[in-house]
Amino acid sequence: MQDISEQVAVRQNLKNSEDRFESAFENSPTGMALVSPEGKWLKVNRILANSLGYTAEEFSRLTFQAITHPDDLDADLELLEKLVNGDIPKYEMEKRYFHKNGDIIWALLSVSIVRDSEGNPLHFVSHVYDITEKKLQHRQIQETLEIVSDQNNRLLNFAYIVSHNLRTHSGNFQSLIELVNDLNTSDDERQEYLHLLENVSTQLNETILNLNDVVSIQANRNLQKTPVKLYQYVQQTIETLTPDINRYDVKIDNNVPHDAVVYFHPAYLESILLNFLTNGIKYRSPERQPHIQISISNCVKNDYLLITDNGMGIDLEKHGKDLFGMYKKFHGNADARGIGLFITKNQIEAMGGKIEVESALNMGTTFKISLPKS
Repeated sequence: MQDISEQVAVRQNLKNSEDRFESAFENSPTGMALVSPEGKWLKVNRILANSLGYTAEEFSRLTFQAITHPDDLDADLELLEKLVNGDIPKYEMEKRYFHKNGDIIWALLSVSIVRDSEGNPLHFVSHVYDITEKKLQHRQIQETLEIVSDQNNRLLNFAYIVSHNLRTHSGNFQSLIELVNDLNTSDDERQEYLHLLENVSTQLNETILNLNDVVSIQANRNLQKTPVKLYQYVQQTIETLTPDINRYDVKIDNNVPHDAVVYFHPAYLESILLNFLTNGIKYRSPERQPHIQISISNCVKNDYLLITDNGMGIDLEKHGKDLFGMYKKFHGNADARGIGLFITKNQIEAMGGKIEVESALNMGTTFKISLPKS
């Protein structure tokens, strides 16, 4: 006879412990997995299988490396190595997995290690919490914040007009009317003041027209885009500017392919081309023959319209932040209104595009305009 009560008790406790782990593993509200030191999925619970779309059998033929987004794999492996070497007790990270259907699944991963009696790694215990919905919400919030920021910037431009320009015009009107009505004012002075009143009225009307243009663009951000033959529109703009082109001996290269088609509102495209070519002529360098080049490059999602000149250029370090602001001027030209680039940027963005600029003083400027393909 031999008393084996203690051994039976140990076995029973071990079985109870395994049953508790099995229950906790399968009924966990988050995804859980046991992963081999080589990365093979040894055991996966129902939550993780549902989250990633694979069956238990399919998981058994995969490694975590195979379904990890390549941009996150190196960081995961680096932390895993530190865990194996005993440098850290566990680690957490955000990472992306590939769902069986190809979708990206964002997860908060927490990994610990189980070792044998000699300290060798047996397997990893991974907790995988699906945060895809949270990431999407965060992205939506960021996009909303960007829209709000953009709207605030536009409101600031409107506030600038109202608080500065309109108030200035109003103050000029009031001062001139007082001078006209002053009994000590001579007839000649009164005529001069009336002439100044006429100038102030013209300037006020121009400011209001500019404001109407901006309001019109903002109110029509869902204008219909149509397929437009870009080469023809560039040629039409060149023909429109022929008098200035001849007067200043401007060389313009239309390098757009004859069959190039972009999706844009025709009136906006005409306005954008006219503004950029006019600026290329207006801000020409006196040291060389003005030369403007128009071309287009094709990418997967967007076409890019490139307009390059060899003119005076812009100091982007000094003026980069204000380049597309309303009433911002950079060259001191008497006929500059500081409204063209602001209007143009709004028209491009209203069509779902973006604009970038590269420039250097006395070297020239390149505007890169992205044009969505549909």
